[in-house]
Amino acid sequence: MLTPKKLGQKIKEIRKKLGYSQDFIAGELGINRQAVISFESGKRKIDSFELFKIAKFFNVSVGELLEEKEPQPQKFQQAIIHLRNKEKISEQGKKSLDEFQRICGDFNIEKDKVEFGMFEKNKKKLESKKVNFKNLEGKDGMVADGEIDAKYFDNLPEGKIKFDDNFLANLSEEDFDRAFENIIKENLNGFAFKRSIDTFLQALFPWFKKYLGIDPRKNNGAIFVQNIVFNNSKIFGQVFNDATLKYKPVKNKEIEKKIKEIEEWNEKWEIAENRSYNPDVYKKYDYKLNFYNPCFLNFDSAIEKELVEYLEENKNKILWWWQNGNEHMALNFGIKYNTKSTFQPDFLVMFKDGRLGIYDTKGKGFQEEDTKQKAEALQKYIKEENKRRKKKFLTGGIIIKEKNKFFINSDAVYEKFGLTVAGAGQSGGKKKQSGWRFFEI
Repeated sequence: MLTPKKLGQKIKEIRKKLGYSQDFIAGELGINRQAVISFESGKRKIDSFELFKIAKFFNVSVGELLEEKEPQPQKFQQAIIHLRNKEKISEQGKKSLDEFQRICGDFNIEKDKVEFGMFEKNKKKLESKKVNFKNLEGKDGMVADGEIDAKYFDNLPEGKIKFDDNFLANLSEEDFDRAFENIIKENLNGFAFKRSIDTFLQALFPWFKKYLGIDPRKNNGAIFVQNIVFNNSKIFGQVFNDATLKYKPVKNKEIEKKIKEIEEWNEKWEIAENRSYNPDVYKKYDYKLNFYNPCFLNFDSAIEKELVEYLEENKNKILWWWQNGNEHMALNFGIKYNTKSTFQPDFLVMFKDGRLGIYDTKGKGFQEEDTKQKAEALQKYIKEENKRRKKKFLTGGIIIKEKNKFFINSDAVYEKFGLTVAGAGQSGGKKKQSGWRFFEI
């Protein structure tokens, strides 16, 4: 029987032999990447259900995974064939690939052209643009050849890094993976990284397969692609930047279409009686005032959890509270806040006095321009809805936490925290503005 550390090392070795990244394995197993990192390093014990899923994915028995000896080689080949036959690209990924193919022009590659010897011809076209392939193919992990900007590595001083054996020995696989992701992240031009990375990779890897013959699912192909991008970060950074800029108008049209279909709250919209949750994303909690029982929540920030606990302390004034989803779907409540976007406030709170509160939590100073647009759109919505109903039914605003106290801004014209701060029950800021005040239920 292997120890957790040896088992994690064995799983890591099998993964590398198959040529898969930690992100890919996480997606196949339905877990997050951090879980893969933790059990591969032996920092977290793999539970029985996870072990079963891993064994099934590798097409081996649980017993073979737990033995000291390696599973039979043909088992790996069967797993590769099984995965190759699966269609993994989502509809959004297919759309992104179609747009991503615009980068063919950056390398003088003719889009969708198929001819004998095309992979070698296309490789030479990339090399003519100074793309370096030397010593990058067939590697078991990320490698570095020459210099790269230190900004792609977390917690390193700015400047160029000259790689040598001593420096490389101090970098983990996670460091390289994070640097690769940071090259993409820096060139998304406003697209949210967490929501975009999977779609981006579903365009990137198929592009390399289609035009350079690099299959991410065999011969360490995915790692080869990562190494090409990583070691040519200046070139591909510019290519990614151009590609996302060109994709923006397409995405904006999709967003505008969605806005027309959903997300304005009216009398027909209501909270669904029940809702399904992804157990890998949502965690069960024992809160008593949540609209749903049992209570499953996904906290994006510490302030969300702290606000829920504050609401729970005020059961004498609150009937129920409801956490809004962060996905763009009809089950969620959204408010238009510019010509092409909506935002989904974090919480709806029903008070015993008959008021309904709409609240969005923010970190102090976080994306102030975006917060201003959302805050003012929320107040406009509240004003218009109360006028339509001919009573003050709705209330709400932007909530932050400072020095263990919650502050709320409910002004029609939003100003960032610190400019219009008032105490509880006081006025402050500009005329007809309450400013930031203590949030008291």
